[in-house]
Amino acid sequence: MGSSNNSLGLSKKIKKSEIISKVLKQGKRKTSYPIRIHWLWESSPYRSVGSGFEVAFIVPKRIYRKAVKRNQIKRWMREALRIHQDQILIKEKKQLQLLIVASQAEISTYQEVEKAVIYLLTYLANR
Repeated sequence: MGSSNNSLGLSKKIKKSEIISKVLKQGKRKTSYPIRIHWLWESSPYRSVGSGFEVAFIVPKRIYRKAVKRNQIKRWMREALRIHQDQILIKEKKQLQLLIVASQAEISTYQEVEKAVIYLLTYLANR
């Protein structure tokens, strides 16, 4: 069921808060209820093969007070991206920094999240 090339491993996770701040300040954004993405293309001549993007998932505590709900929504966003990550077009010598943010308090199903992620990845692929 889960092949290694279809996973979102540690190599695709944004690990530094400075990168997240930079993407939020300098990157572009697009919203599709109930998800918002922020992205920034970085020049990276030494980009490792097969990891053309890095991603972070953000669910604000201000919107979702309960950790159980925040974690559930992050799992939904992670799964939707994992399944549809092949829609992300990788540019030569560029690294995509991608933030996926839950922007509304009314997320109730995985299907809502998946629909928004598919739309946003399609939009991003056409940029």
